[in-house]
Amino acid sequence: MKIGLIYNKNAGGKRREELEKIVDCFETHNTYQIYAALDKFKLSEKDILGVYGGDGTLQHTITRCFEYYKEKIPNILFIKGGTINSVADDLRLDGNAERAISLIKRNKYRVHHKPIMRIDSERGAEYGFIYGSGLIYEFIHDYCKGNLRGAPKVFALTGMMLTNIPYLSNMLKEVDAEVHVSNGPTFNRHNVMIISTVKNMGFGFKMMPHAGDHGKAQLRGGMLNEGDFFNNIVNAYTNSIRGIHSRLVDYVKIKPKKTLNYVLDGELKAANHELNISLRQIKFIIPGS
Repeated sequence: MKIGLIYNKNAGGKRREELEKIVDCFETHNTYQIYAALDKFKLSEKDILGVYGGDGTLQHTITRCFEYYKEKIPNILFIKGGTINSVADDLRLDGNAERAISLIKRNKYRVHHKPIMRIDSERGAEYGFIYGSGLIYEFIHDYCKGNLRGAPKVFALTGMMLTNIPYLSNMLKEVDAEVHVSNGPTFNRHNVMIISTVKNMGFGFKMMPHAGDHGKAQLRGGMLNEGDFFNNIVNAYTNSIRGIHSRLVDYVKIKPKKTLNYVLDGELKAANHELNISLRQIKFIIPGS
């Protein structure tokens, strides 16, 4: 199998010259250069599109792939190499590019079908694995402030929410939007909502144990108060969140009554008009016998 690798120059790990010893690389510095990389990939007649980076690199690459190829995008080999790696962790992938490429060249791999969300908004279509609003947005928003990252920042923010009630109350402010789902009643009030097709949420959170099951996304959402948060802070690591709705869905419509702030695969976004969330399928190449 022939592999072409889109490489995020800003991702950590292997440098381009090291990667080029084992695979053809198409380096990108920003999302606009992904189109040029896809042109080179198509002309090279490769079989597998490799992506080296984190959740953000993967999300932007897949979105551009759907724009470029429409519905018939190439099989994806994802190599873990970013700041946030929820998808790679969910697929149990590591960042060892040499091992992954060597196994595939020896035909030691399997094809894994994975649902991904398509979010249609006033900006057009974008694709991603984890949507969050309310508390999820506020948490990621504050996580992105300053230079501290990783577990120390997560512990610092969690500590603030546990000890500073006004801060927590602001994090739990209500989202002014109606939420319609494919197989259940509308719920009009929420201050936390996650829609995900991956079970691993990053930062050790394991609150979406059924995400991706039966080719569907798992939705969790509702109204949490300060007491609910205190009771659930440990449960977020043990798959036992209480007090919010949970169901498998294949379609969600969100109708904001004012600007809706949300996060998609770690990136902060905003919408003034309705979001329509549906599902597509991706074929991931998983190295191994």
